[in-house]
Amino acid sequence: VAGNTVRLPDESRVLVILRGCSALGLLPAIVLTALTSARIVMPERLPGLPRFAVVSAIAVALNLGRLAAVALSEPAAEFFHATGGEILLQLTWTILATIIAWPPKGQRR
Repeated sequence: VAGNTVRLPDESRVLVILRGCSALGLLPAIVLTALTSARIVMPERLPGLPRFAVVSAIAVALNLGRLAAVALSEPAAEFFHATGGEILLQLTWTILATIIAWPPKGQRR
């Protein structure tokens, strides 16, 4: 590992982790989307911290799985860097933000 470059053990491939690929780059957008959505749906209430923590952990785990797949598989790297993979990722992050923002059962209008 050198900075954002990871050389794979077989020395044949190098994985470069860009800011947009890291969980730290993804979480602010998920949190901001969730907070904005929650304020629109129920302005008087913010989502609880436990929900943020669980969904953030899920997002980090999914992103690590995606990065591992990209590192280990050329077809996975091609998929996640093509339009279909990008749509899947954006849909996943949107679903996670919606889970945070969704009002609890007893507080829905």
